[in-house]
Amino acid sequence: MPSPAVVGASCPVCTAPVIAKCGRIVSWHFAHKVDSECDPWADPETEWHRKWKARWPVDQQEVVIGDHRADVLTPGRKVIEFQHSSIDPDEVADREQFYAASASGLAWVLDMTEAFEKNRLILGDAGPSGFTTFHFTPQRPRLGFFGRVGSVEVFYHLGGRRLLWTAKHTVHGKPPWAGWVVDASEVFAWDGVSVDERRRASEPFFSAGIS
Repeated sequence: MPSPAVVGASCPVCTAPVIAKCGRIVSWHFAHKVDSECDPWADPETEWHRKWKARWPVDQQEVVIGDHRADVLTPGRKVIEFQHSSIDPDEVADREQFYAASASGLAWVLDMTEAFEKNRLILGDAGPSGFTTFHFTPQRPRLGFFGRVGSVEVFYHLGGRRLLWTAKHTVHGKPPWAGWVVDASEVFAWDGVSVDERRRASEPFFSAGIS
């Protein structure tokens, strides 16, 4: 765990020296001494990213799997990746295929707080189960590249403890732009039973032809 007293730490992937950065503003974290990054999937971490990751025990954060580091690896070997910045669709596909083969599931948590606050992501009226449609202004077709592997779930963080758990169905070959408004606890307790129950509850909406 990063602290001012830690010296001689090394990166678990490349074994290069890392230093503990323990300032008063940004959450404490480790960084390579040299301005480089050994994991090609790594992005500069924002405070939003660090705060989400810090909600899990330290031994479940930045876990090495092959040549990569998962943001979070749960005891059930499910990976959770937090994404604030834009990302190439090819990299999304590579990550999803890699973790499908090396973990028991993957969940993306995408930072949509600014889009939601500025009304670029607009929710419809939610039903009793929290199921709702939504749309972007303008539309964001690249979001359809997330969650194409069957074991992958996608959450949009709307701010605070509020998330939108996007549905896994497609309608006429396109993303349905629908999902469930849920509490952050759904990410912490993410499991297959909850996913299946929510999917079954949504079937009537998709048979009606949401596009």
